[in-house]
Amino acid sequence: MNHKRPNRPSKKTVPHNPGDPSLGFITSMIDFDKVNQHIDSLIEMLSIDQRLLKQSGLQALRKHMGEMSAQYAPHQGASFDKLCQYMAENLGERYTMANLEKISGLSARSLQYRFKLRFNCTPMRWLTQQRLKACHHRFLHPLKNDTVTSVALYYGFANLGNFARLYAQQIGELPSESLRKSGSA
Repeated sequence: MNHKRPNRPSKKTVPHNPGDPSLGFITSMIDFDKVNQHIDSLIEMLSIDQRLLKQSGLQALRKHMGEMSAQYAPHQGASFDKLCQYMAENLGERYTMANLEKISGLSARSLQYRFKLRFNCTPMRWLTQQRLKACHHRFLHPLKNDTVTSVALYYGFANLGNFARLYAQQIGELPSESLRKSGSA
């Protein structure tokens, strides 16, 4: 049997020129978020042995892909920033991953990855944290007829028991205690 070796790739490298318009087409086809998710999965599997992780070059590759993503996919970052701003300005709305996708133009997976990367949590967890912060601020600076219930409902919490538990976990006191501190309760 005569096995032929495949031709080796040329050792010549293409110079890296971010301003090159031909790279726009190529990089627009790369889903940087998906590549980074795969790299993160590999890093997670190897994280037990730091020596092996360093030797694998995955951390360096992850850093490089992050730089490439920032360089070639800035429109995705702008969409993400606009989504976060929209959510922060409309905390009382009901959100699902489907309408977050629609608002941002990003896929659910891309959104989950970006929230994990920037805030180290899921989109819904981030939303809950923002709502709790807003409730805390409102309790400390209440309007005339504010109650724990009215504020919780205003910021999108339908289950008051769950709200009180989450609030106490994040803020360190009960909502009624925060409202009492303002002198309104």
